[in-house]
Amino acid sequence: MNNSEGLQSLQNSLSSLPQWVSERILHQVSQLTNYVPMIGI
Repeated sequence: MNNSEGLQSLQNSLSSLPQWVSERILHQVSQLTNYVPMIGI
């Protein structure tokens, strides 16, 4: 499964939820998958 297939599968699973809930979940997943750790002092 490539990235677009995974995203499409997730969107299909979320389709029964209200749109704002689906958008919020997709936003959170996007933040998690694009996370870049920062090392602070």
